[in-house]
Amino acid sequence: CRTTRSHFGSSVSAPQYPDASSMPKSKRAQVVHLSKVKKKPRTQKDALIDDLRATTDQFANAYVIEVENQRNKELTQVRKHFRPGRLYLGKNKVMAVALGDCPEKECQDNIHKMTPHLQGICALLFTDQAPEEVLKFCKSFQPSVQPRCGTIATETVTLPAGPDTLAKFPFSMEVHLRKLGMPTILKDGKIILLGDYVVCTEGDVLNAQQAQLLKLLQHDMDCFRLNVICRWSKGGDFQEYVDQ
Repeated sequence: CRTTRSHFGSSVSAPQYPDASSMPKSKRAQVVHLSKVKKKPRTQKDALIDDLRATTDQFANAYVIEVENQRNKELTQVRKHFRPGRLYLGKNKVMAVALGDCPEKECQDNIHKMTPHLQGICALLFTDQAPEEVLKFCKSFQPSVQPRCGTIATETVTLPAGPDTLAKFPFSMEVHLRKLGMPTILKDGKIILLGDYVVCTEGDVLNAQQAQLLKLLQHDMDCFRLNVICRWSKGGDFQEYVDQ
């Protein structure tokens, strides 16, 4: 061991410390994963591909449809309208594999021409209805939906001060509304808005608080839309739609 000379002239041994590598590992720094995400099995994708290929034999027409402002409630209405037709809204790559991306891999004559149009949020619709009926429905079906975070505001929404503006809300909502940024106070069991409040301005990108307020106020600002991109028919007929 190393020796040092003390103030009084005698030699004193320096203390020895154990090597860090020989010390036991601290369990405090151990990372514990509370959840484990299992990868989806390949069989699920294969089942979807087989089901989609079988559907191309059952119906006369197939459409690639762009979906704007997707909502589950509106998609359910679309499925009911086109029954017994089928509407697929899944991963574009999986649907492209099912249809085939070239003449050698396509499951039906000329259907590979649809795969380049599977981009963004889009769906595959299979139906026996006439193309005119499909185009008419997609153009007319535009229900209003509540905006989400990231949506661009189409109008300015301003709430006037006073007890009548928030009269429909129960008194228990006052704390939540105040956390969302509204200048409110609870008086005699009623929520009172202390001053005029601008929820959003036209052209603004809505944040989470603004979207939540518009939802509570039941103020719709978006429309659910279906834009038909192209159509394939049995026999190899293929048509693109630039403007509906």
